[in-house]
Amino acid sequence: MQGVVVSSTVPRWHSVLCTIRTARAARLSTSIGSNRGANTGWDAFETDYTHRDVTDKPSAIIGFEDKTVRHYHGDHSAPEALTKLEDRFDQIVDIQQWIGTPDQRSKLPRRR
Repeated sequence: MQGVVVSSTVPRWHSVLCTIRTARAARLSTSIGSNRGANTGWDAFETDYTHRDVTDKPSAIIGFEDKTVRHYHGDHSAPEALTKLEDRFDQIVDIQQWIGTPDQRSKLPRRR
């Protein structure tokens, strides 16, 4: 796989899929690389954290090299390190340019 593939679903009405092949990909790869290790980080993550302990939560899918990690944010078994890695990716790709800031999203009309 070239680059890093990041897919994130944010509130039900938004979906973002980025295949990053620019300097940002290098920064994402560096973020994963700094999280490598047999007991912690990327190498320790399982491939699926998809149990629905809570419903109506967003999901994220990260593909890097030969591994894909699926994370449903309602799965309480997912390690906090995975969420922190996803948050770092959001910063690197400037996710708010597509989904708005938390303040902007709070002003959107709610679906019924």
